[in-house]
Amino acid sequence: ITSNDGTGSTTSTGLTVGATGTPADAATLTAIAGTIGQSQAITAGTLTTSSVGGTTLASANAVGNFNATNTTSGNITLNNTSPLLTVTGVSQVPSGALTLNQTGNLTLTGSILSGPQSISATGNISVLASSSTNVSATGSQTVNAGGTLSLQGAATGTNSFARLSATGGQNISASGITLTGGGGSGNFAEIAQNGGSSTQTITVTGGGTLGLTGGSSGSGNFASIRNQGISQQIDFASGGAIAITGGSGVSDDFAHLRATAGTQTITGSPTITLTGGTGVVDDHGNFAQIRAAVGPQIITAGTTTVTAGASGISNNAIIQSPSQTITVNGNLMLSGGGTDRGTIVGAVRASVAWAGARPISALPC
Repeated sequence: ITSNDGTGSTTSTGLTVGATGTPADAATLTAIAGTIGQSQAITAGTLTTSSVGGTTLASANAVGNFNATNTTSGNITLNNTSPLLTVTGVSQVPSGALTLNQTGNLTLTGSILSGPQSISATGNISVLASSSTNVSATGSQTVNAGGTLSLQGAATGTNSFARLSATGGQNISASGITLTGGGGSGNFAEIAQNGGSSTQTITVTGGGTLGLTGGSSGSGNFASIRNQGISQQIDFASGGAIAITGGSGVSDDFAHLRATAGTQTITGSPTITLTGGTGVVDDHGNFAQIRAAVGPQIITAGTTTVTAGASGISNNAIIQSPSQTITVNGNLMLSGGGTDRGTIVGAVRASVAWAGARPISALPC
């Protein structure tokens, strides 16, 4: 136990080590051959735990930073109340669950690996690249933010990405969701559901925005929400907006919503704006897309504007699948832009309906 200000104590009401907002005020709990539990709360700037068989910290804790390791078996649980909780890493057995319940804002950085994950905060949740930030669940992943959810790739360097991923289904809810690619190389922002027989559900509450923006420099700094399972469902509980913008770096700084397999559905009539970027490498463009690769696409949208990139190569803007049913409750506007690839809203079998004073405004590529 290290207290920067000398206030470490154990009392009938729990363990206090300095101040919640002072990372140097640190407590380390180690169970060499057993579990970690509590009957009273912990207050500390930094809490580090190491257990064999599980860690359960379900009291009214007040921790500023948290890092946990668990081996062999068991789960990791932390309940916490503080202005900001930063989780710097979790190493958990693949069969063991991770539960984080934060009253306040939550930042996830570093490697956070476990079995099924349940992550919630009453405030904002930020997934920030630190080398590589991989919040990965072997199994299901549930993320609920009372405020916004944001993922940000690093501005410089290589492979400093921010990712939420799961192999057994994904359910994400927030009042707004933003993914922003960085600079450098491979500094992407991604939400990915990789289970072939599972589903991905993204819910935007309170009329918020789902925004994806490709990187502003370098290559491979994309912004992506991707599903490889049987369905991708994007729901807007109270209207809102989808804004997808290709990047301005060299190549592969694209932004997309993609269902690699299965059905892609968007509900709630959000306005949709797609804008291609300005990349310069053929077939590695900075495009903006909503795409279902093999399954049907069902979209109910508000006013929809699709604009190809202003310059460069392969910077298209498209809404596409093999089979589409699209209802636009407003205007539908397509503009070709200045890139060699234009705009597409279409499919082999497509049904597109719209209602608005200016249904279509199209410019050639």
